[in-house]
Amino acid sequence: MFEPVAPGGGSGSRGEKIPASPEREADRIPLNNIAAWLLACSPIAYILTDVLLLQSGVSVADGWSYFVLGATGFVLLALWDVRYVQAAGYEFPRSTAILAVFGVPFYLVRRVAVTGGTWWQPVTWGILFLAYWGSANVVGFLGGVELDSDWLETVIDENYSNSGVSSTTECPNPAIAPVGGSVTCQSTFDDESWTDVLVTIEAVDGTVSWQEIG
Repeated sequence: MFEPVAPGGGSGSRGEKIPASPEREADRIPLNNIAAWLLACSPIAYILTDVLLLQSGVSVADGWSYFVLGATGFVLLALWDVRYVQAAGYEFPRSTAILAVFGVPFYLVRRVAVTGGTWWQPVTWGILFLAYWGSANVVGFLGGVELDSDWLETVIDENYSNSGVSSTTECPNPAIAPVGGSVTCQSTFDDESWTDVLVTIEAVDGTVSWQEIG
């Protein structure tokens, strides 16, 4: 009786999996992988980060910290994606991930140029980036509005000065509250008396109203 023969010659048991050729393995590597799409959708991360930080009372005004955190995350995602692209058989050095430091779209466009892949990822990034720039209302209502504490103190002191009263006001830093919410400042006068000032945020553009409460 003849032994079962695996396709391509040689003996083996019936139903045994025959290893695919390197070319076929590469064909199975998805170029539209989760790392690439996370990069394409990365502007959403900025919106969510703004909301979460503001809800926690943390300032989002420090652009340098944002750049460092964002660049680090994007480079890690790009390195993850590079592994997929290389496994798919393309010459795509890991150093390409550094492009994500200067901007995710630079990396995504370079990726398309090398692989001939879909343009939907850089296009998606562009659309979501525009949405991010227009997200102030969403962030203001869901997260809060961050006021410049120095500006707020100056506004209150100038209002007292217009009434002939000299004051020194201190406000929390950062001064963050949702639209309709408030922060409490303290104004001290020349006679060493003081009062609390309730500052209410009226709109996402930073419009405020204030009143003494003590």
